[in-house]
Amino acid sequence: MQAQGIFVDRVDPQKIFWARYDKLRGGGSKIISFYGAGGLGKTRLAEKIMDEFAAQKVDDVKYLFHDFINGTDMRSILRRWKVELQTFGCEFPLFETGDFYLFVKQGKKKITEQQFHSWIKKSKWLNYVAKSSENFADNFMPGVNSVAAALDITSDMLRIFPGVKTFAQLAGVVDKIMAKREHEKNLDNHAEIREEIYNRFAEANPHELEKFLPFLFAQDVSDWLQLTNNKLIIFLETYELLAGALSGGDELAEDNLHRDWWLRDDTEGEEGLIFMLPDTLWVISGRNKLRWKGELADALEGNQFLLGNLSQEDSLDFLTQAGVKSPELREEIFKLTEGYPLYLDVCIDAYEKYFELNEQAPPIDYFGQDREKIIERLMKYMDDDSRLLIDGAAILGAWTDDMAQKIIYGYDPNIYLNAKKFSFIHRRNIPLDDSNLEIFRFDRTLQKFILDAIKQDEDLNWLTDETLTAAEKYFNPLLDDREFIDETFCFYLKLWAELIVNLTDDAELLQTRYEEKLSSYVYNLIDVYEVTTAEEIITAFQDKIIALASEENIPCAYFDGELYRVMSERGDYEAATFYANLSVKNILNRLTRNIPKRLTP
Repeated sequence: MQAQGIFVDRVDPQKIFWARYDKLRGGGSKIISFYGAGGLGKTRLAEKIMDEFAAQKVDDVKYLFHDFINGTDMRSILRRWKVELQTFGCEFPLFETGDFYLFVKQGKKKITEQQFHSWIKKSKWLNYVAKSSENFADNFMPGVNSVAAALDITSDMLRIFPGVKTFAQLAGVVDKIMAKREHEKNLDNHAEIREEIYNRFAEANPHELEKFLPFLFAQDVSDWLQLTNNKLIIFLETYELLAGALSGGDELAEDNLHRDWWLRDDTEGEEGLIFMLPDTLWVISGRNKLRWKGELADALEGNQFLLGNLSQEDSLDFLTQAGVKSPELREEIFKLTEGYPLYLDVCIDAYEKYFELNEQAPPIDYFGQDREKIIERLMKYMDDDSRLLIDGAAILGAWTDDMAQKIIYGYDPNIYLNAKKFSFIHRRNIPLDDSNLEIFRFDRTLQKFILDAIKQDEDLNWLTDETLTAAEKYFNPLLDDREFIDETFCFYLKLWAELIVNLTDDAELLQTRYEEKLSSYVYNLIDVYEVTTAEEIITAFQDKIIALASEENIPCAYFDGELYRVMSERGDYEAATFYANLSVKNILNRLTRNIPKRLTP
């Protein structure tokens, strides 16, 4: 049973949303932000609003939802949104063309036929181009883009386009079909955009084309909104993970804000989606208040709302629905939890466990004397085998059923099945490549509480070591045996990285574990231009090192160097120079501090 699962509160936030929604009907983009600690029902609020839309059957309003727990890579997110919007009739010729050309541009190694056909199959527009290209294959003129004319496209790609021998010829096919489509739909503003796609493809690095993808996505969606008079609502959950790397720290540092550039950049000519998408309402939820600057700071003024605890009335309503029959016990549980949804959930877990064993309701002192003791008391009353499994799950943080079986120490299928019913273990479906992966994730607030307790207990140090050893045996073959790097590879690598970061509390050991266990995989990512995932992993290690020590240490300088490698490969030379200078400065500061004072000039 979950407090978030029984929706009894958030009347005021709902009113706030519907007021902004009414303004959306008048045109323009709007922003609402809900923030607060974990376990306050932010995700359930979004789900409630979407349920209301489904019930009302509002035909001219469409919505997208993304929880950054499911991934933070801009390109992957835009692709998923593209698939969802296509079900409403939106077409993506500009975005799919740019995305495809970037796919070609990034191909450092030979792209396998399986990769290519898997990729092309997901592209409605490119499938249309492929089927139509035979009409042009015998007659088109090569040399659409003189700079790109010398660039060959791999034979695997050419098989799907009869007669095409160079990228320039392929560009010619796409250009003719796109121009015909635009004429049919009375879209006359795309010629310059298509030329810009080709120009950016011809740049020495793919970074310029990658930065163009949000604009292309926005243009396609804007065309659709204009042609259909639809409105769009985009729900973004767990925003701190986008701006705070893998661990999603409680504070959004100013220097981390570049990670969400594709949403909120206000640089002229490089604006993020929030600026470029008309008739759109953005509903952003996370642990932290947004600290945006510039124009968006004004847009957020008066539009950020702290979600607090449940009121007494709503807490009692929840407890009643959850099966707590005694009015006196409901009152005492409310006083103990102060209406905090996570602790209400845990109390219900404890209540159900006690009732199952004793066939009667527990006394109030069973739950502990204060809010902080609730979790401790729940763990105390578990049997040893259940406690060991819960500890193992908390150490993992996020896992699949297969990972649980092969990594969690003391795994027992029956105990595991019951453990998954606890309210603090959340079930999610992650869309990866051609299938959905079911993943379980420990509530982050509760995970930190249990993990800290494990680390402080010398008798349990062996459990974290055993988990790391078992995880390495699990992840290495899984990552080594994959034929090529795809979303699934990146997903498992991030899980492995997150585990190492969470279990390592020494800066030098963190660097050592990265070098020994992860660096080769990260370099493979960089080689095939999966630079966003590489940056995400490296930054997670660096954030942890800064939290453990400071910015002036050798491990931090090392990861500055790793970020230099990422930015250089991406083609973002300004950022690469920044990290190179930071790394050198970091090392010099460290060395200077260690020089005896009498030798310092």
